[in-house]
Formats: sequence, structure tokens, C-alpha cells
Amino acid sequence: MTANLVLLSQEREKQAIEDQQSLIAGLKKLLEAAEKGELKGVCYATVNRGDMLSFGILHTSECGVHELVGVSQMLNFRLINAAGVL
Repeated sequence: MTANLVLLSQEREKQAIEDQQSLIAGLKKLLEAAEKGELKGVCYATVNRGDMLSFGILHTSECGVHELVGVSQMLNFRLINAAGVL
């Protein structure tokens, strides 16, 4: 029984590491795109440890806030669909 618990714990740790690496890789891709000048703007929301939330808007002068409003609405729809709410 203890061996099963150890294996479960190891699997959770392995999954947590893989999840963190995936998150970091995605953020690095965004940074690389920004460094190449491929991004005009980003709007984001984060869920931090302790369930703290943060929201932000980053944009260049060639990106209107109205574009980010539209993108945020598209993201909202995608999140709702992913959650299976609609």
C-alpha cells in the first residue's frame, strides 16, 4: 500500500514539473514573438498560488485598446467553450 502511495506522489510531482515546463515554454514563445516585433498587444489574466489573480494589458502604440477588447471577448468565449459551459 505504501509503495502505491509513493508511486502516486511521484507521478503527481512529475506531472507538476511537466505542467510548469509547458507554462514556461508558452511564455517564452510569447517573449520571443515580442522581441521579434511580431506582437502589437497582449491582454492577460493569471491565477497565482494562493488563488490570487492579476490582470494586465500590454500594448504598443500601433495597437488600439479596442483591439484588445475584441481579443478579450474572443478569449472569454474560448474559455467558456473549453469549460463546457456552452
